[in-house]
Amino acid sequence: MGEIIFLAMFFVLSIYLYSLTGTFRASKMDASGGAAMFPRIVIILLCACLVIRIIQIIMQKEKKKFVWKELLEPARLFFVLCLVIYVVMLKTLGYIPATGLFLLVVVNRLYYLQKRNYGGKQEILIRTGLLIAFVIAMHFVFAGVLSVNLPKGFLV
Repeated sequence: MGEIIFLAMFFVLSIYLYSLTGTFRASKMDASGGAAMFPRIVIILLCACLVIRIIQIIMQKEKKKFVWKELLEPARLFFVLCLVIYVVMLKTLGYIPATGLFLLVVVNRLYYLQKRNYGGKQEILIRTGLLIAFVIAMHFVFAGVLSVNLPKGFLV
């Protein structure tokens, strides 16, 4: 029952966030949906996944007890804290440095928690290169193709 309540809270939060996308400005000549299109798609997909998970929980024959304490396991707590720091620093540092730093710290730390080491030098270089390439590719997609204004930070 606790997991259903937790998922329902996320669902309500998602509906609220969806309502906030109505205030995003869009050009009168823009027929693509404007800046609100992508967040709306993500929120709709999230809500669909939440409903599916709630149905799965209800349909389960064996009920597992939901423990709120499990939400604060070290790996999850680390991720949530890093996410909060990322959101706070995004405007100050800008999209590319903040996202790159966030991904490098989180991915490497979670990798360490899983494997109990960071891997060899080659693994670290490949992982770092792929993460930086991903950040730059996402910047190109959002800023270049979709014309979404991403935070530039104090460096620009």
